[in-house]
This record gives sequence, structure tokens and C-alpha cells, in this order.
Amino acid sequence: MRYYRMLRGITSEGFSQAKLGELAHLHPDTISRIERGTYNDSIPLSTLVDVAEALDIDVSDLISMSDLEKRLIEWDS
Repeated sequence: MRYYRMLRGITSEGFSQAKLGELAHLHPDTISRIERGTYNDSIPLSTLVDVAEALDIDVSDLISMSDLEKRLIEWDS
């Protein structure tokens, strides 16, 4: 999620967790916890849909990553 938020920030001169929270109707602390991986064991699909809509991406982009994307964010498998 942070990856897409940062990409969106490049084109819109910054896109904070607070702004994403506002657009997704979520508290900024919720966005922060999701990005840090400390939210819960599972994130409701409705929350992912709200975030995806706020980021103007397909929800599948939030739940799948290509090998290139994993390398870019240094994902530890």
C-alpha cells in the first residue's frame, strides 16, 4: 500500500497517510498500521476496496506483487 501511496505522491506533490485515510474514510493510524504490517492478521476486504479506490488502483494490486515489485521494496519471503 505504501508503494502505491508513494507513487501517487510523485504525481500529486505528496500523498500522506492522512490524505489516504481521508479519501478511504479510515483513520490515519489505521493506514499507518496497515503499512507497517501491525494492523491485524487479516484486513477486511471492504477496507482494501476503500484503499484501492482512494489510490485509484485495482484492489488486486494491493494483494499481489510481481517479482520486480518485491525486489523494489526488498520484500523478504
